[in-house]
Amino acid sequence: PSWNQFLQACQEGIDEYNNKHEHRELGGMTPAQKRRQLMEKMNPDDLVFVTPVEARDLFRPSTLRVAQRGWLQLFNNYYFSTKLLDVDGQKVQVMFDIHDPSQVIVRKQDGTFVCYAELDGNKRDAFPMPFVEKTRQERHARRAK
Repeated sequence: PSWNQFLQACQEGIDEYNNKHEHRELGGMTPAQKRRQLMEKMNPDDLVFVTPVEARDLFRPSTLRVAQRGWLQLFNNYYFSTKLLDVDGQKVQVMFDIHDPSQVIVRKQDGTFVCYAELDGNKRDAFPMPFVEKTRQERHARRAK
């Protein structure tokens, strides 16, 4: 199966367990029924909801790295942001998405947000692509003669 099929199968198993599996310890209720019962008893002012930004960051693994001249190295990938110059030489917390290596979130060790650093963010072609393509075509034309 593909990765997405695996994730879907896991979600189906979780949903079935939470909505159909009755527990003796929960008085014959499913976990979803017990949760609903507990939520009805709670004071709405006591509920604390997680913001979308907090939810995004909750399950991201992180590691410490040293920022060097606007760059970070993580798993043989290089990430760049000009804002990393503000923390040059310091250890920073790098939070990454295990499914998407295109960018990382960088925070100071106290949790203060520094920046989003882009994968190979400062790399670019030495010449604009149309010029490179033009020279390739000219080279090809010369070889054909």
